[in-house]
Amino acid sequence: MGFCRLLFLVNVLLTSWFSSAKGEGICFFPSVENGHSTSSGQTHKEGDIVQIVCNQGYSLQNNQSTITCGEEGWSIPPKCISPNSAGKCGPPPSIDNGDITSLSLPEYAPLSSVEYQCQNYFLLKGNKIITCRNGKWSDPPTCLHNSCVNPPHVPNAVILTRHKAKYPSGDTVRYECNKPFELFGDMEVMCQNGIWTEPPTCKGRGFLVTIPTSMGQNSYWARNWSTIPSVSAPFLSLNFFQTGTIWSQNF
Repeated sequence: MGFCRLLFLVNVLLTSWFSSAKGEGICFFPSVENGHSTSSGQTHKEGDIVQIVCNQGYSLQNNQSTITCGEEGWSIPPKCISPNSAGKCGPPPSIDNGDITSLSLPEYAPLSSVEYQCQNYFLLKGNKIITCRNGKWSDPPTCLHNSCVNPPHVPNAVILTRHKAKYPSGDTVRYECNKPFELFGDMEVMCQNGIWTEPPTCKGRGFLVTIPTSMGQNSYWARNWSTIPSVSAPFLSLNFFQTGTIWSQNF
């Protein structure tokens, strides 16, 4: 029971210190971390100055030796810290689909740097190197998908490259047009940071003529008018580079 009461008292005293009795100018002084003072456990009024003696290798903020009770509480926390620990950082932040290139440490000195890298099929966005400053790491990068999936569909063409579930950035896919179509543009597309480059098109240099007959119809691929078979009925040609040239009427 006595131990529980002691914990309760410590909790009350610490709460009183953190709240600092705002507006009343009353400051409670608990024990000093990594140091000592004759004022430990006492309450002080606004304007009181308390002397603190830090253990060897420790000091108050800004190497001060006293703290002052003010309207908002103590001028600085009654805590002695090691100069070597000031400004240090903990382990660098983790990122999705990536990690640092070195072994993670529990503590890093000020101005220490670490480098990140992304897993396969992911693209690093941002600064790959972060630095510890004033006890905080700079913003880490992110790893974005940089692979492509299904290549663009090109009418009247086939893909010669072996199909993959994913295409890493830099991979290419080659097209070939079905006969009698001809390829216009680059025969290859490339995956660039998750996006395919512009695909080619397959067009016919000429026009398709469909001739209705009593037995059905015959189709001819004509590169010019002289290659069209002789006919006795007028016909309508839609235009070049299309596959829709049909007769104006059946006979």
